[in-house]
Amino acid sequence: MNKLDPFEELISKKLQNHKVDFSYDSWDAIEKKLPKAKNTTAFVVAVGIISIAAVSFFILKYNTPNSKAIISSEKTISKKPHSTESTNLKTIDLAPEKPEQQNHSISAIENSTDPKNEKGESKKIKPITPSSNIKNTEQPIKHYNENNKVLKVEKIEAKKPVSLATNDIQQAQQDNSLPLAEFTVNKTTVCCYETISFFTDKNRNISYYWDFDDGNSSIVSSPTHQFNEPGNYIITLKASNKDNPNEFAISQPISITVYPTPTANFNYEKIVEDGLPCISFTSSASSTNTVKWNFGDGSSSSLFDVIHHYNKKGIYQVSFEQTNSYNCIASNTQAVEILEDFNLFAPNSFTPDGDGINDTFIPESLKLMNVDFTMNIYNKQGKLIFKTKNVNQPWNGINQNNGQKCSQGSYIWFVQLVNKNGETEQYNGALLLLN
Repeated sequence: MNKLDPFEELISKKLQNHKVDFSYDSWDAIEKKLPKAKNTTAFVVAVGIISIAAVSFFILKYNTPNSKAIISSEKTISKKPHSTESTNLKTIDLAPEKPEQQNHSISAIENSTDPKNEKGESKKIKPITPSSNIKNTEQPIKHYNENNKVLKVEKIEAKKPVSLATNDIQQAQQDNSLPLAEFTVNKTTVCCYETISFFTDKNRNISYYWDFDDGNSSIVSSPTHQFNEPGNYIITLKASNKDNPNEFAISQPISITVYPTPTANFNYEKIVEDGLPCISFTSSASSTNTVKWNFGDGSSSSLFDVIHHYNKKGIYQVSFEQTNSYNCIASNTQAVEILEDFNLFAPNSFTPDGDGINDTFIPESLKLMNVDFTMNIYNKQGKLIFKTKNVNQPWNGINQNNGQKCSQGSYIWFVQLVNKNGETEQYNGALLLLN
């Protein structure tokens, strides 16, 4: 037999405690006032039947569980217990529940009317996952023991309802199934032909389409690009779901400013200047720009047009660089070949015999360069025998140490000078003295 709820138990106790004193004299007085019945047997039978029916109705009414109790028991099993004060504790949610909410909040349950089986063992209950669009109530939950005494009243705070669409979006983003069109760029102001890098989070489920606003595009996740013309360009990224191309997102546009880049063209030609074999370099640089030359031999210049002299034969990589007001730089490199060493056009022999022909020695370039210099002459033993700083005082074959004429043979000359750029240059060679 199921236990009575508090109200039913109260009615049952009242009926059991109700008593009426019986008196034969009172009963006889009542019978005398009643009209004589022709058939008392039928009356007695009828009274008995009515009494039996009334007792049966009372027993059935107060010992049969109603549907409300069953629903409460189902809800008790479907909710997670909020207290562990008693092993016989059950939870009843007193808040009324709409039928449509009940269908969403209660899933498949085994033995929903009682969480224990006939042997008194706990039945397993399947976990319930509440739907995200069901509104939570703020009705209290009361906890009873098996004697139907209230042990605890607990208030359940309502949670803010979350739409299924929001849940779906959040879950999809966690699963990387929705496109996300966000990107960064390493610079927003560049010069023509300068490389720009674009970055976005790579996702194997997303396809990318970059529009660079110059007629070019890319489908890689993080591309690089160069703009060939100056101007302002609006960059956008479209990210699409590979499984459903209709699901896509377009980024906020980013503006890229591209400045013009100067040219770095130059020409050169071989000339002789002041007795020196030289290379003349000319450029197309603008007067508002700055330039820099590198001649490949360790020397440089910041002149727009420049003449340079190479002392040694070889191939030199000459670079020219021009920078405009936007700080955009252009450069160009060309190879320049020098066929022979430059040695101040010094003769390799002379004959100091007083005939007026080739009687003295001095490098021919020193006669034309108009620079400060020092020339030393050394014998085979490395001893200094002559020194001059004047182009009008060449070596005439006399040893300055003793004033005697030097013997026929080989000698070493050495020249050190300061060129027009203030740079020190050194030259040397072998010389044959013939008598």
